[in-house]
Amino acid sequence: MLIEVTRDLFDIATRLREIDTRYHLFWNNARLQYEVHSSNRPNVLTHQFTVPFDALDVRTLQHAHRTHIGNQDEGEIDAHNRSVEESAQRSIQQAVTRLEDMLTFASRTSHEVNFADKRRIWI
Repeated sequence: MLIEVTRDLFDIATRLREIDTRYHLFWNNARLQYEVHSSNRPNVLTHQFTVPFDALDVRTLQHAHRTHIGNQDEGEIDAHNRSVEESAQRSIQQAVTRLEDMLTFASRTSHEVNFADKRRIWI
């Protein structure tokens, strides 16, 4: 259940609307976290981000500035995409290395692995 937060100690709810007039701050009772949603269309809220901190303070505003699409330059987006791609490539390479190690172990311990017939025979 979402409860809209309109007043808080440091006036974060109002200051978020200075970043983007469509931003609304909510408390998510099920997850016990603050969330920021955007009202892009009437009566429709879209989740923008979950506040990654335990309390509402200036870090919330800094996070909103950093993640707001209008404040991100193309270089930052490209760098992030490159980082994600490199991470995926590392994961794939680690999986290939593990498979190669398994095949090497199987061949050294007199196990037969036959890929020509698409079947595996373990002796």
